[in-house]
Amino acid sequence: MLVFAAVAHVVWREALGRATPVGKLADRLAALTDVPRWAALTGPLHLQSIVLAGIGVYWDVPYHYDFGRDEGPLANPAHYFIFFGLLGMVATGGFAIALARRPLPRRPLRIGRGWRVPYGAALILIGGLFGFVAFPMDDVWHRMFGQDVTLWGPTHVLLLGGALFALFGSWLLCAEAQQVVGRKGFLVGYELGTAAWVVLCLSAYLMEFDLGGPQFPLLADPVLLTAFAAIALPAARARLFRGSLLLVWAVYFVLRLTIGGIDRLLDTSVPHIPLVLGSALLVEAVALTLGTARRTRFALVSGLLIGTVGVLVEAGWTRIGMPLAWPAGLLATAVPLCAAVGAAGALAGVWLAGRLDTVAPGADPEPARSTPGRTAAALGLAAVLAACAWVIPPTADTHGTAALSLTDAGPATGDPADREVNLTVRVEPAGLAEGAVWFSVFSWQGGAIERQDLQRIGDGLYRTEKPVRAGGAKWKTLIRLHRGTGDLVAVPVYLPADPAIPAAAVPAEDGAVRPFVREQSILQRETRLDVPGWAWTTGYLAVAVVFALMLGTTVLVLARASRPAAARTGPAARTA
Repeated sequence: MLVFAAVAHVVWREALGRATPVGKLADRLAALTDVPRWAALTGPLHLQSIVLAGIGVYWDVPYHYDFGRDEGPLANPAHYFIFFGLLGMVATGGFAIALARRPLPRRPLRIGRGWRVPYGAALILIGGLFGFVAFPMDDVWHRMFGQDVTLWGPTHVLLLGGALFALFGSWLLCAEAQQVVGRKGFLVGYELGTAAWVVLCLSAYLMEFDLGGPQFPLLADPVLLTAFAAIALPAARARLFRGSLLLVWAVYFVLRLTIGGIDRLLDTSVPHIPLVLGSALLVEAVALTLGTARRTRFALVSGLLIGTVGVLVEAGWTRIGMPLAWPAGLLATAVPLCAAVGAAGALAGVWLAGRLDTVAPGADPEPARSTPGRTAAALGLAAVLAACAWVIPPTADTHGTAALSLTDAGPATGDPADREVNLTVRVEPAGLAEGAVWFSVFSWQGGAIERQDLQRIGDGLYRTEKPVRAGGAKWKTLIRLHRGTGDLVAVPVYLPADPAIPAAAVPAEDGAVRPFVREQSILQRETRLDVPGWAWTTGYLAVAVVFALMLGTTVLVLARASRPAAARTGPAARTA
């Protein structure tokens, strides 16, 4: 509340034309950078806030994988970083509105009588507020439906979405400032940094795959990575200069390395980093050979290359730098699907660049033409969402059993409760795991993530190469089987008792024969089963409505900010 009160106080005093410390700092930065005061402070403040929130998110997800659920909304130290990062975004938008004085863009947003502000400032504030509201919504969701220890919980998606749409607001604000004073070095750097953070924010949705413990089909990894690269990279290249995507990629990669280093210092699991470099080089090559002026052609060619060659480059990287390699059988489905997703996503991304170009031209001296219209962009985005709706939901149509043979390997830490065992598994039917995307043993929430593939030693017979966790109060161990494009089932090896849920223990027993069941029933055993179906439906619909409002507001703001300036008939805008 103190932060909201401080922001409101600054807005009130600036609205009355009175000096504030924030205004004085903005004026000094404006004098140094030669840009409007409402952009001079906004850029560094917003990027600082997104850094804080990013550290929190990239700490929070590994923390849950390593240690399990929280006991409350701020019981996890990572949540404080997210909380204050979101507050910083709200403050950034509020200060940008408070600092709005001439010179202003040609098409400002009118707030009350004689008060006009950049649309980008309003979008930063709205995105920050949506993300901030998702924070208490997350606690309410957990109380109603149980803890969903997954990044793709509905309110988690909203929280990341708020940060993403605030970044689009920052991109728009940067274009509005360029309209006023031209492409100053500060603004070019601001835009480049914003584009890099858009790439990083989108890639954050893939963190479960980066950690090696996704709760959704592996096909979603290349499809979503293609969609994100196709939306962000062609948009950035259409706005920026020759070779700029290499700088965008470098900033993204250095940020990911830095955040990974922080995770290592905090002694949590470190997410691996999607490469993205292949896609960036491909879009740069298209821009150099075909140019960016014919935007629809540039989008379609870039998107197709991202979804084909870029996916193959990323598949090679998964065998070197990622915990889960994309198997050849998966690529047979992924490449044609990603080609379509890439082309569709690039149309939406280049439409975004076109809206920003209407506000202020980008670096390309040749005027843009043949830019995708609203219908093409909407259809492209709809195609991306349809593909996601097909590849993300897991199924559980595999039926079979696993017979467990255990031999003790001794305690892991000297504590007899921390039991480890060598595991041999016989599956029925014998061919159940043949051609599987993965067939592995996964242990988590005991302080780390441990994963190893089961090795075939006979017909339907598999074993581990190293001992696996089979005791203690925290460790959970299961056998995971991923078949086809989306079938995910599992068998518990060891689950501790959890009276708080409540859930009974599943001991590691030699000779036990257990059926394969829907994997999420084990990975998300905190989910409440006593909640009626109508409550689940209402909850998901409420979250979907909020996300649709975020998306619709962003599109509306971009469309209105890029309209031709209207003749002024009302009072003059506020002056200093």
